[in-house]
Amino acid sequence: MLTAKYFRKMIKRNKRAQMEIQETAFVLLAVMVLAAMLFMLYARLTSSGLRQSASELQEQKAISQLAIISGMPELSCSETYSEFSKPTESAICIDEDKLLGFKQKASNYRWQGLSKIQVQRIYPSGTGECNLGNAEQRTCSTYTIFDTGKANVTISSFANLCRQEKQGYSCHVAKILVSTQAL
Repeated sequence: MLTAKYFRKMIKRNKRAQMEIQETAFVLLAVMVLAAMLFMLYARLTSSGLRQSASELQEQKAISQLAIISGMPELSCSETYSEFSKPTESAICIDEDKLLGFKQKASNYRWQGLSKIQVQRIYPSGTGECNLGNAEQRTCSTYTIFDTGKANVTISSFANLCRQEKQGYSCHVAKILVSTQAL
């Protein structure tokens, strides 16, 4: 027979068991919150490493594209320029006449991953964008071959910018700039 004493004892046991279940639930909740915080810290540290790797990869890509573009037959000087303007085999020589023609046809090329290709005349200095009308007078300073306006990493290299004149050749100091797009 079930008595009131028995029911009181059962209720007391149930309250104790319920308290133990609640304590276990709070401990599990605390462990889960701690694990989530540790995961967020790990993710933040890993993502900063990934950003650094992505930046290095973009820089390497820009360097390799710069080497490819500076060696393109569409831009490089012919052999007669080379004898005049290349003191070493590693010097870059760009034919200014070819550059003007190439600038007009650059949209036919697929510039994968690049956002800007530009050649700037350093010496003698000029101002403005070079085109067929003003390049002859040497009043301009910049040949923008390709530009999307989304430059991220820019790498540059110096080069000889040569042009055949009436009496011989004329070479000037220039800089090739290659920019990659943001990932």
